[in-house]
Amino acid sequence: MMNPYRASLLQSPSDFSIERIFERVRVQEHPDRPSRLDAVWLFADRSLAERIGHKWGFAEYRELVEIEVVQCVAIHRADAMWIEFAKKSDVSHEVLARRYWSGVFSDDSEPEILFDGVIRLLNFDWENRCHLLK
Repeated sequence: MMNPYRASLLQSPSDFSIERIFERVRVQEHPDRPSRLDAVWLFADRSLAERIGHKWGFAEYRELVEIEVVQCVAIHRADAMWIEFAKKSDVSHEVLARRYWSGVFSDDSEPEILFDGVIRLLNFDWENRCHLLK
């Protein structure tokens, strides 16, 4: 199964190009961090997740769920604004990627958490949300 974020990049060549640069910097300089292309995105609180979901346009087709971390393999807290800056500015994408992977936060930060590991969904109605169980 392909990560929905990775699949959405196929529709936007410029976004895919930026993500490839960010991924290359991660592999070269921070290989212990989870990849943006495969990670689960977590947010510290629901209001932040809702605000970012509306801003980035995924609130309509993704459901927010509360989770419990069972086992953490890798985690990285980063500022998603470096991705936005890469789309709009003339600053080198490599420079912005290094800021992202180093955990540097901008003045207008939008914190996101990239997670690789095992999670448990809390308060999730499996029977009504997953048609395969019926």
